[in-house]
Amino acid sequence: SELALPLTAAACLGMFRLLSWLGLKPDMLAGHSFGEHVALCAAGAMSYDDLILLAYRRGVALTEAVAACPGGMLAVAADADTCRRLLAGCNDVAIANVNAPRQVVISGTEAALAEAQQVFDANRIATERLGVAGPFHCALMSGARKAIANSLQRCRIGSTAVPVWSNITAGPMPNDPAQVAQILLEHTTAPVRFAEQIENMYAAGARVFVEVGPRNVLCRLVGRILRGR
Repeated sequence: SELALPLTAAACLGMFRLLSWLGLKPDMLAGHSFGEHVALCAAGAMSYDDLILLAYRRGVALTEAVAACPGGMLAVAADADTCRRLLAGCNDVAIANVNAPRQVVISGTEAALAEAQQVFDANRIATERLGVAGPFHCALMSGARKAIANSLQRCRIGSTAVPVWSNITAGPMPNDPAQVAQILLEHTTAPVRFAEQIENMYAAGARVFVEVGPRNVLCRLVGRILRGR
């Protein structure tokens, strides 16, 4: 639904404002997938109104892209190199998220996911179909890029009060608003490098991770990424 992103943004920003009112101040911020847009708003790089409008327009564009290229996403209990090797002979499927050392999410058409499922089953690798609307973070969503680019042009992006780390580069966002907008556009079709991003944030000094959202999925992933540290 095109309302999922603005509702998620509103919930997360409401929680962030409560934490700010209680005196919690972040040294750096990050998000997962669309959460990166929310992190930029929390860092002061865009207004709340622009975030909600961008979220809605992005949701509409992605919904239309899914209608043109339907599919889904599959979580795989393996590392990225193993997934790339096993999927080398499969078409219309790609790595969409590298979430933890042994949690990768792939996106693809229904036929491609069925083929990939058989490959992973044959190699005794556990998988789980995700309850999402389409094959996000892969080339199948290319149809949404033009509309999302237009939406980003209508969004005022400024500087951040604290560093915001990106899923796409696994590093801090640049200071140039045009480059930030380009990174947000790349979210449409590029994979989420979450595990690498968290490793780099840890190397930069991050030690306490607070998840500002409806669940604790990301904190569990951080625990797996930084296990023993």
